[in-house]
Amino acid sequence: MLGRYFSSVEDRLAAREDPFKVVEPYSCGLELLTGGEPRGEALAELKAFVNDRLADSQRFFTPQACDDYQLKGDLLTFASPVVTETPQNNRASCRLFECKRRDRAVLILPHWNATADGYDRLAWSLKLGGVTALRMTLPYHAQRRDGARRIASQMVSANLGRTIRSCRQAVLEARLALDWLDQRGYRRLGIIGSSLGSSIASIVAGHDERVRAVVFLLMASRFGEVVWTGRATRHIRKALDGRLASSDLNEVWSILSPISYVRQLGEFRTSALIVSARQDNVFLPYLTQEIVNAYRAGRVDHQWLTLACGHYTLGRFPYSLQAFAASLRFLRKRL
Repeated sequence: MLGRYFSSVEDRLAAREDPFKVVEPYSCGLELLTGGEPRGEALAELKAFVNDRLADSQRFFTPQACDDYQLKGDLLTFASPVVTETPQNNRASCRLFECKRRDRAVLILPHWNATADGYDRLAWSLKLGGVTALRMTLPYHAQRRDGARRIASQMVSANLGRTIRSCRQAVLEARLALDWLDQRGYRRLGIIGSSLGSSIASIVAGHDERVRAVVFLLMASRFGEVVWTGRATRHIRKALDGRLASSDLNEVWSILSPISYVRQLGEFRTSALIVSARQDNVFLPYLTQEIVNAYRAGRVDHQWLTLACGHYTLGRFPYSLQAFAASLRFLRKRL
């Protein structure tokens, strides 16, 4: 009975974005990563590119230093280290919620298609709880979105290479945001990532040992598997069907998958809190279990909280309050 109820509510909440999720043509998108057209079979070359970058992921996910930070009021902006065909996407944007005491700060990475102010209440609550928060706008979101699009469809799509480039852009910008917090005097740094933001957060934490603690609000092991099986990405699956297998997608997007960076989290001794939803139809529960098992095997310091809700209802009362309370307790203890 309860499962059917949540399924109905989750489907109703998810359906609000369905009219804007257009089935776009499949594309390998290798040229967006290399700057040149493939010389042979595009998918094979993209796999080779990914495997090469995974072998030296620190280099792939480390930005050059930024000297372009601009703080006006509570708005921090800086030039993105990745230049795209969408001019408004080429400047990173964050909103600062600063406490008087400058010792610990948290970077917030929102979910896919989050509204411009969707995480401001969380940031305010963290500030009231004694933790400075810096809320980042993901690439192609809010004011960074192509004006002709109603959602951030360029962030995750059937264009494999563009999806890698977009997520890499988010990782590089997040690391530059941490640089800015470091320069401002914050030495105890953490991250809160939600859904897509959790995948980005796992990559950042796996390559930046300044991150002491990370909260994953909804977490899955493999990026490609989420797109292949999840409710939110049916339109992308439809574009991919018949063009490549799920194993191909998992291999190509392994560079975006949290399970690829478990070893680094263990080596950095980063603490993690995973908050998951038992009725999740976007990040299917077996994908959360898989990353938890990997953390256990990799001796990553972690806690796992499961709530009796779904992917979308985690943002609704009382589950949002439960998730926030657990996150604040965790961050205060670890930072």
